[in-house]
Amino acid sequence: MRVEPYDLEAGTRTDTVTGRLLLDGRRAAVVSVTRTTTAATSPPQPGTRVPARWRGDRPRRVRVDWSDEGMIAHVARLERDRRAAALGVDPATLTADPVPPGTRPRDAVVMWSHNGALLPDGTAPVFVDEADRIKRHGRPTEAVIAAIDFLAPLPGTTPSGASIANVALDVDAEDGGTYRVLARFGFRTPARRQQIGHPGARIPVRVDRRDHTRVVLDATRLPES
Repeated sequence: MRVEPYDLEAGTRTDTVTGRLLLDGRRAAVVSVTRTTTAATSPPQPGTRVPARWRGDRPRRVRVDWSDEGMIAHVARLERDRRAAALGVDPATLTADPVPPGTRPRDAVVMWSHNGALLPDGTAPVFVDEADRIKRHGRPTEAVIAAIDFLAPLPGTTPSGASIANVALDVDAEDGGTYRVLARFGFRTPARRQQIGHPGARIPVRVDRRDHTRVVLDATRLPES
């Protein structure tokens, strides 16, 4: 096995690893693959054996099945930080683990891009039961969408044509000022998304009277779309 550094940037390293396939204990074709890890991870040493898959009719089409959980967690952090920055949140201020407890790093990489994820600051979005309560009893007010980041809904979780986004909101407070919160809103039609799904849109909301950071869109006060 031979290792050649390919790239060293942004806390990662990519090595080209050259070795010989072993098929049923017999040496077969020599192949080269690339491996991306965290910069602090030592490259594999000559003589290291790792599991691989190959196509019998095309022996150079090889998949080497090792994983670097540290690297995958690093990628999850980059995706979470990208989502935070899109909402105007400085990633350096985030303290929550980008791989939530009980979540595999590989799943966390995907999680941050869809509507099953936490908000980028690590808090849970308002889900159905809580939203129903806030819509009934919450304080009616207005907010301005300061930033918006659209997500990829999980299959089967939204009606056709609907979309979901994380939003940064400047909410009108009772004292006449405003305050910033993160939330997740759904837009039930493309027309509704075009109407209010953009920075600068002023929208009606309801705020939990017990926790002013819990905010829902008050669609009953929106014009038909």
